[in-house]
Amino acid sequence: MIHRSRPPDIAVPDVTLTEHVLGGAAGDERVALVTADGAERITYAELATAVDAVAGGLAGLGIDPGDVVALVSHNQPRFAVAVHGIVAAGAAVTPVNPAFTADEITKVLRASGAAAVIAAEPAVPTVARAADAAGVAHRFVIGSAPGFRPFAELVDSGRAAPDVRLDPATAVAALPFSSGTTGLPKGVRLTHRNLVANLEQNRAGWPVADDDVLPAALPFFHIYGFTIIMNTGLLARARVVTLPRFELHAYLRMVQEHRCTRAFLAPPMVLALATAPAVDDYDLSSLRVGICGAAPLDVQVTERAERRLGCLVRQGYGMTEASPGTHQVADADADADVATPAGSVGRLVPGTEARIVDPATGEDVPHGERGELWVRGPQVMAGYLDDPAATAATVVDGWRAPATSPRSTPTRCTGSSTEGVRRHRPSAGR
Repeated sequence: MIHRSRPPDIAVPDVTLTEHVLGGAAGDERVALVTADGAERITYAELATAVDAVAGGLAGLGIDPGDVVALVSHNQPRFAVAVHGIVAAGAAVTPVNPAFTADEITKVLRASGAAAVIAAEPAVPTVARAADAAGVAHRFVIGSAPGFRPFAELVDSGRAAPDVRLDPATAVAALPFSSGTTGLPKGVRLTHRNLVANLEQNRAGWPVADDDVLPAALPFFHIYGFTIIMNTGLLARARVVTLPRFELHAYLRMVQEHRCTRAFLAPPMVLALATAPAVDDYDLSSLRVGICGAAPLDVQVTERAERRLGCLVRQGYGMTEASPGTHQVADADADADVATPAGSVGRLVPGTEARIVDPATGEDVPHGERGELWVRGPQVMAGYLDDPAATAATVVDGWRAPATSPRSTPTRCTGSSTEGVRRHRPSAGR
C-alpha cells in the first residue's frame, strides 16, 4: 500500500545546489546574512562574489570535483560563504559539529577523505590535532590562528570560479555524517539533485518569501539548519540572522531586534518558550509561524508555546538521509476545512511516497495498524559513503527504511556507495 503526497509533484531543476540557491544573486544589495549582534553582515551580491572567489581559490589549491572539504564551525555568515564556495568548486562539503572532540573530528576527516578543512576560530585547537592525525594539509580558519591560513585569503583570491561540469543527479554536494538509528557515524551522500529537490519540496508548503527574516539558532552543521534554514532562506532571498548557539535570552533578543518572522525550533526550545518567565519580557509579535522538527513534540507544550508566541507552531518530519524533509504541516493547512490533528507531523511533501511496513517481514501493514515508516522520493540519499552493507540495509528498491529492520527478502541498494565522491589520500609521512 503506497501512500502518495497530495500536493502535485514539483519540477526539480537540473542544476547544482549553488546555482539553484544563489543564481541571480549578483547585484542584489539586500542583506543575506547578519549576526544577531549586527557585527557582521553580508549582502547577496557580496555573497555571490565571495563564493566565486572561494571556489577559485580552492581550485587553485588543487581541490577538484569529487573532493571533500570539511567545515567545522558554529553559525555565522561566512559559514554560507564556505559551503557554497566548496560546492561551486565541484567539491562536497562535510559539515562537522565544532563541539566534537579531536578524536571525533579525526574520524570524520579520515572517513570522508577530506582534502582540506575550514574551521571557525574557537575550534582551531581541536581541529589542528584532528588534521594532524588525519593528514590534512590544507587548513583555513575563519578569523586568524597560528598554523592555519586565513579564510580571507580564499575570499580575496581574485580567482574566478572554475567551469565545473557536474551531473546533479550523481555528484555529491554534501556529506553530513549520521549515526542513523544505531552504530557508528556514516557519511550520507546527498547529491545536488537531492538537496535541490528538497528545497523545492519544502517551500511548496512553507513558502518563505524575500520579506521573511529567519532566526538561525539551530546549527547549520545539522541537516535541519543546513537545508531548512540556511539554504531555504538564501533561495528565497530572505534575511538569515545567525546565532552561534541557542541561549534563551539571546534568542529572544534576536527575534525582537531583527523582527524575525519564522521561528525554526527543536522541542527543548519550544519547552523553554512555553515555560520561561523571560519570554514575557520581549516583543515577539513579528513571528508569523513556528516550525519544529528533530524530535517529537508534546502537544500540551506546543499549545502553551503558541499562546505565548502568538502564532502557531507546526511540525515537520525527516532525516539526514532525506535531505531532510519528508513530511510537513503546511502553512495552508491552518486554514483547511479539516484541521491537522494536534501533534501531527503533517502530510508527505510533494513527489514523495510512503509505506507503513511490518519491520519483521517487510510487508505492508493493514490500514490503521502500527508499523515502520518507509519513504521514497528524489530527496532520498544516494547511499552511505564506503558502506554498501549499510546502504543495502537502508535503501530497499529506492525506499529509505531504518537500517535496524530485519529483512525476510533480499534488499537492493541504489548505486555504488562511492559514486560522486573522489577520495583524497594524505601525503606520505602525514
